[in-house]
Amino acid sequence: MTMLLLYASVLMLALAVFANRAVARRLAATRRGMAADEQAVRDIDRDLLAAQRALHDAERRLEEGDARIEQGRTALQAAEQDLEKARRAPVERHHVFDRL
Repeated sequence: MTMLLLYASVLMLALAVFANRAVARRLAATRRGMAADEQAVRDIDRDLLAAQRALHDAERRLEEGDARIEQGRTALQAAEQDLEKARRAPVERHHVFDRL
């Protein structure tokens, strides 16, 4: 009976070692997978920040362009008003007398 218990304990020890190694392999594989996933998340985060910067720059340039368009419209209206004033004003005639 003692031999049977001894044999069972050695068998259980061997099973524990094999199970421990299998779990260690799974754990190592899981850690490698998590490291790869973390790297992918970091890459996506970096790309997202770059896209946000690009969007911010594009919005800033759009606002600057809108401001320039508004300034151009204001200048155009002022120029049209000056043109209308010039058209309504009496024509100034200059007479040049030259012997030749």
